[in-house]
Amino acid sequence: MKIDVISDLHLTKLNEFVEIEPQGEFIIIAGDVSSDADVVIGFLNDLSKKYRAVIYTFGNIELWHDSNPYNKLKKIKKNTNNNVFILDFLKGIKISNLTITGGIYISPENLTYHDRENIANTDNFIKKLSNLSRTSIHKQIKELNPKIIVTHYPPVSISKLKKLYNTNEIEFSKIWVFGHYHQFKSFIGTHPIIKDVLYVNNASNKIMSLEI
Repeated sequence: MKIDVISDLHLTKLNEFVEIEPQGEFIIIAGDVSSDADVVIGFLNDLSKKYRAVIYTFGNIELWHDSNPYNKLKKIKKNTNNNVFILDFLKGIKISNLTITGGIYISPENLTYHDRENIANTDNFIKKLSNLSRTSIHKQIKELNPKIIVTHYPPVSISKLKKLYNTNEIEFSKIWVFGHYHQFKSFIGTHPIIKDVLYVNNASNKIMSLEI
């Protein structure tokens, strides 16, 4: 099976949509589509007409420019099509016998200057979201044993990841897709200690297709 991966488009308006030609059955979007909820909704719904399923998690910029970020996230969930699956660590999904879970996985240490300027009630909101992320992700992994985990932030230090150029003969128990780090485009790599997880990042407006 082939899946498409993308993240960190940072769109600012509806007519800025990038043209995506599907190569896989479904697409994974690891956050940071836009800080504008209507742009996020339009983008996800547009992709939902091209793919069997659209799998998406919020990024940090989706939390910007709203007096109540929770309401903004609820608006996106409420107004996307039925085949758009928004991951928030509350439950996993199953597509083609693949169990998938995920969420933003943010923490106070990850925040940038722009996050602190643009996220309302930053410290309290992020602390609650961080606690939810970190307790829920381990619970979901233990209970669901997902094949694919999608987060905006990586679960390990990116400085430890080693890029792979050929994965055809390597077996991985899990695939962890993340975004946020713009220097990673079409990146596939491993961690020296957590060797059974394949880490994938494509912070780009061009899709990367992954055979699994």
